[in-house]
Amino acid sequence: MYGRCGRLDMAVQLFDSLAMKDTLCYNAMIHGLAVHGQSGPALELFAEMRRDGVLVDEVTFLVVMSACALAGLVEEGRRCFRERKDVFRIEPKIEHYGCLVDLLGE
Repeated sequence: MYGRCGRLDMAVQLFDSLAMKDTLCYNAMIHGLAVHGQSGPALELFAEMRRDGVLVDEVTFLVVMSACALAGLVEEGRRCFRERKDVFRIEPKIEHYGCLVDLLGE
């Protein structure tokens, strides 16, 4: 909610204060960072999510690929698209292809 209201600082504070962070929390925070021009921290948070063993789902890949598109990180976004299937066994949906088109069109 804070991220959507332009209070990214409060969103980060709230996220950091959570004792238990699940997939939904990570996805929301990654998305909030990305749409506020913080794609680098968004991708770092994705790496933290993976290190901490938090379940990565199809929405995670949508927000991470969007972060890559917003930052112009084409190769990182393409790698993410491949890992979604090769590493995490998540089948692509139309939304993933839409993100890929957006990524390549940037």
